[in-house]
Amino acid sequence: NRPQGPNLPLTNFDLTNIACDDGLSTTASTFNIGTRTATFKLDPGETVKCTFTNTQRGKIIVEKQTNPEGSSQNFEFDTNYGSNFFLTDNQTNDSGFIVPGTYSVTELTPAEWDLVSATCSDGSNPSSINLAAGEIVTCVFTNTQRGHILIDKVTDPAGDSQSFDLTLTGGPSTLNQSFSLTDTATPHDSGAILPGSGYSASETVPAGWDQTGANCSDGSPVNNINVSPGETVTCTFTNQ
Repeated sequence: NRPQGPNLPLTNFDLTNIACDDGLSTTASTFNIGTRTATFKLDPGETVKCTFTNTQRGKIIVEKQTNPEGSSQNFEFDTNYGSNFFLTDNQTNDSGFIVPGTYSVTELTPAEWDLVSATCSDGSNPSSINLAAGEIVTCVFTNTQRGHILIDKVTDPAGDSQSFDLTLTGGPSTLNQSFSLTDTATPHDSGAILPGSGYSASETVPAGWDQTGANCSDGSPVNNINVSPGETVTCTFTNQ
């Protein structure tokens, strides 16, 4: 048994229209969407039908994915339907029920990360999500973390002051770095670079020295260093 009285709102529905079919009558029926009521004005012999139309609200779910998996990095999101929020890998944010319309979600991408994809389940662009009545749209933002290459110099005997000229080139970031290191110098940092292969490190061996080792911490050859997402690869050049 439904309660009696004006059209009562249902959960997650909005009354969006009331229309009565006697609009041309000299005593037309009236309605008020705000109070959700229709007042019938029935003339002799007249049949009046008033139609109440309700529109169901929808939801937007934002999901975060990172490469490498399981990163603790916080990502901030800006929307036009609510307050900013933060997500880490595999977390989601639920907009709650909102009226159908066009909405936007924007990620504020942190340093050393690249947004590689942002897709919504209904094909909408995240900057213009077309939320239909009763629809739940899931938008997934996927980011890949950049990596680093460290070049370290080791000499035998240890602590020698000889300076060695080295280069770090190529790869997806098209590096072109030249630098010099001594045995006691801080290793050279490539800076944040795109993951991938094809990075190459080399040194110019000065007179009176031999290169006795050139290897990288992840097993990559120094002339084809492969950097995984979020990885720091240390390549050590040893001279005697």
